[in-house]
Amino acid sequence: MAPGWKKEWHVAIRSEADDKKLMAFICAVPCTFRIRSNTIESVEVNFLCIEKSLRSKRLAPLLIKEVTRRVNLEGIFQALYTAGIPLPEPVGTAQYYHRPLNFKKLLDCGFTYLPPGKSIEQMENYYKLPSKSAFKIRPLCEDDLPRVMVLLENYLQKFKLAHELNLEECRHWFLPREKVIYSYVIVEADEILDFFSFYSIPSSILNQPEIPYKTIEVAYLFYYSVSAEIRLLPLIKTALQEAARLGFDVLNCLDLMENNESLMSALKFGAGDGQLRFYLYNWRTK
Repeated sequence: MAPGWKKEWHVAIRSEADDKKLMAFICAVPCTFRIRSNTIESVEVNFLCIEKSLRSKRLAPLLIKEVTRRVNLEGIFQALYTAGIPLPEPVGTAQYYHRPLNFKKLLDCGFTYLPPGKSIEQMENYYKLPSKSAFKIRPLCEDDLPRVMVLLENYLQKFKLAHELNLEECRHWFLPREKVIYSYVIVEADEILDFFSFYSIPSSILNQPEIPYKTIEVAYLFYYSVSAEIRLLPLIKTALQEAARLGFDVLNCLDLMENNESLMSALKFGAGDGQLRFYLYNWRTK
């Protein structure tokens, strides 16, 4: 329900039974994105999911075709979407990285493993974060939004593909909501210099009745803007410290924006086995 959302773009297939059980779903959310010098009014298509028993019925193409038809009726003919699987033809591919914050729990749940010759205590010490942050931070508030929007707009100019977010969208995506989105500003001499955010998507632990946990608390690094390149590493480290303080077990990110391999290595992120591919619909580009 982002700004400009339309009920018609939330497409569901339901059971004919009395319970009207949700069997399949896809949605589109309005967005403006810039690719190089072109600004495009578009939608982001997401949350394609189909109940297991129906996954051989060719429902995915049907849902995609239907949401495309509904978006076209509003005069929008381009879309942005992501997928973990390779399709023709991604405009970019990003690697997932994971930074343990609670190593023992992740080990107990089978999320990670104990390296040969290492003890649990050694690994916990290896991943331990300093108690003192390099920056003084506070949660983002309503009055900060105009400044953060400008910071983000300026920062995203260095990338060839990016969302262009207006004030309403910044309010929706970034204002803190517990167990949903966490956003912070770094203030020095009464001026907001930097901004970072991460969101929460817990993962359910299945088929492991012997362990006392039901979920792994996962934070995902979201948007940030940084006023100088030298401040990026301490900024991400501050995000890790805050996520750990809030009780998250791991922080995930993608190697996009300026999350390069050397930064990930310095902050003790490990490369995962998943990739996220970015696609454009009805827009040709290199």
